[in-house]
Amino acid sequence: MRAYRFITCNARTQTPHDGDQQFFNRVDFLCETLLSWDADVIGFQEVKPEMRKALIERMPGYAFLGSGRDVNRLDEGAVIAYKQTRLMPERLFSEILSPTPHVYGSTYGGDQSHCPRVFSSADFMPLEGGQPFRFMNVHTDHQGQQARCFAVMQMLQHYAAQNALRPMPTVVTGDFNANPDTDEILLMTRSNTFLDLTASVGSTFHGYDTESVFQKIDYIFATKEWQTTKVWSIHPKQGDLFFSDHDPILADVTL
Repeated sequence: MRAYRFITCNARTQTPHDGDQQFFNRVDFLCETLLSWDADVIGFQEVKPEMRKALIERMPGYAFLGSGRDVNRLDEGAVIAYKQTRLMPERLFSEILSPTPHVYGSTYGGDQSHCPRVFSSADFMPLEGGQPFRFMNVHTDHQGQQARCFAVMQMLQHYAAQNALRPMPTVVTGDFNANPDTDEILLMTRSNTFLDLTASVGSTFHGYDTESVFQKIDYIFATKEWQTTKVWSIHPKQGDLFFSDHDPILADVTL
């Protein structure tokens, strides 16, 4: 059996509206903290191109996969970072969450916000031997529940299609913008495929402690081949500086 550490991390997009907490004030602290946790794979959400560049510069040893969501494949992306000394990517897949998944910048319409949404998937081979695995990362819509349900169904269909071609253990990380008892999360947990490794984790979104409602909206799901050692959320701060407006979740698992 091989041990792995996976992290889901909404880095909070760079915006001057965050004042002292904007990304480029937090990035050194964020990267130092992530490096100290030494994860094998990290699923990032809300990563713009300039943020990605900053992460690459500050996180030696990691490579970054995945594209942005707009028509130019820029803007925010659901980026996958992996440890280059441990893993080799064999296949990368990025898809827009919409009825036209290969049309970047498209949406489901209906109750979805104006923001396109994207998910990324990568197949990894451990460099020192072991079973290959698939890692999927997503950020679903913050506004429309119907759009979130469609997104989850699209991801499950993608998983089923890829697994039919090449079955392998799979992990899904992401900011689902939905609480555990909502239809979109129940689609994941009742699929008879994925287990919610984060079921015992409490609230993950705090809005820099300025929001009146704290929410559990970040998750790590896994297929049944994975054995869980420990799953936990951390609330990192450096003085008045937050890691992000979300708390990251870490999962130690074996395969």
